[in-house]
Amino acid sequence: MMVALFFAPWACSVVTTPLGGRRFVLLRHGQTDWNAEGRMQGTSDLSRLTALGLDQAVGAGIALRRLLGDTPVKTVYASPLSRVQRTLELAVTEWPAAAAAVDGQTVLDDLKEVELLEWSGRLS
Repeated sequence: MMVALFFAPWACSVVTTPLGGRRFVLLRHGQTDWNAEGRMQGTSDLSRLTALGLDQAVGAGIALRRLLGDTPVKTVYASPLSRVQRTLELAVTEWPAAAAAVDGQTVLDDLKEVELLEWSGRLS
């Protein structure tokens, strides 16, 4: 079985779905300071993971390791936003089976959140 990871801000927490012999994992980034403040982020890359967000990223890696074990990860698709990249970096420290795929990840702008323009950073 192959696993492809999609790290995107809009994805569900840890969700796995078998599809044609493949398993896809969607993982949302950890909480950011803007999430905690109730600010709209969109494609802004100004927010950073909070202490809770860092713990969530590590926890996601632990959960994925428990769920999928040593199942090799074939591909990782990720948003270029720093909150996603940091979540990914921390998650794979706990799930070594994904490390090689993370090193060769495909970064896709299409996985960013929507552009909020002047609404970015405003309190929701």
